[in-house]
Amino acid sequence: MPKKKREVSESDLLSYAKYLQVGVLLQYSNQIQLRYKQLTFTWFLATFIGVGYSLSTLEVNLPFHPFLIAPVLCIASLCVIGIIWYLDIIVQEKTIATAVHQGLSLEEKNSWLPQAYHNVVQMQYLYGYVSMKSVFYLGCATILILTSGFSIAAYLYLQHSKFWWICVSATIFGILILFLLSSWMTRRSDPYKVLSKFKGKNASR
Repeated sequence: MPKKKREVSESDLLSYAKYLQVGVLLQYSNQIQLRYKQLTFTWFLATFIGVGYSLSTLEVNLPFHPFLIAPVLCIASLCVIGIIWYLDIIVQEKTIATAVHQGLSLEEKNSWLPQAYHNVVQMQYLYGYVSMKSVFYLGCATILILTSGFSIAAYLYLQHSKFWWICVSATIFGILILFLLSSWMTRRSDPYKVLSKFKGKNASR
């Protein structure tokens, strides 16, 4: 005998509508994160255009040495990229994790729904995801710190012929601190840790 088809209730329709809303929210958050990265890359390029222009004025009688203007541009850009990093990696990832958690809860309550979110958790795709996404911002920040540090070191070497090695050492130390701080913040605020309780549940279905 053919199996009796399950009737679709109003509750099922509401659950499916919520499930679609979760997918739309995830797509919207991913688009926002892409915009953040495009803005970061544009700002990064604009910073180096400004640095290149400032260094091209070495023969011009400016009130400030060009090797001191470049670090100011780099540090200002570093602050802006830090804000974008926070909005992307901390704020938006919490929104995405909340949406994924809602999708998992809906799949738990309605076994007939596609188990897309459970499959993602089962593959451990989201673990360490935040740290990997930080690499882009860390790369930009590292280049800005190196440019800033070596510009100051070049100024000290050309003008005073001393103390430049302290600046180089401080630059390397600053990059190390940046990586350690970023790693600590991303691990501490990783929103996907709460999804570990769903691991393995899909396998038993």
